[in-house]
Amino acid sequence: MRKKFIAFIILLLALSLLTIGLIEGHLALIGPYYEEMAAIESEFANNNA
Repeated sequence: MRKKFIAFIILLLALSLLTIGLIEGHLALIGPYYEEMAAIESEFANNNA
């Protein structure tokens, strides 16, 4: 029973680290596009002011 509990804790830790890695990877991919969209929005706002 104790081995199953330890294995379950290790599994949860591995899944949480995997999830964090996926989120950071997606943010790294989205970051440049977000910067570009923010620059376009800023330029659009300045032209319409």
